[in-house]
Amino acid sequence: MIIAYLNKLFLSKSWRKEVFVMSRFMDIAIQKQYESVTVYQATKNLEKSCNLCCYHGYHLSCRHCHIEGAYETVIKMLTEKKTA
Repeated sequence: MIIAYLNKLFLSKSWRKEVFVMSRFMDIAIQKQYESVTVYQATKNLEKSCNLCCYHGYHLSCRHCHIEGAYETVIKMLTEKKTA
């Protein structure tokens, strides 16, 4: 019964559209992180992404956020660049 429900959910157009929107949102947000030139710009981009996710119905788990992972990578690169 659960498998039939999951198959129906997976094959529905609305679910596929939602997955596409989520993956596109994450792609754009990660791209914005890698385009950041300063720590301030990276932080502002992360804040915008978090606000969109939390307040506009994207409901991603913060623990598994790839955008935050990209942010941490960019911050490490920018701080190493300053100290070197």
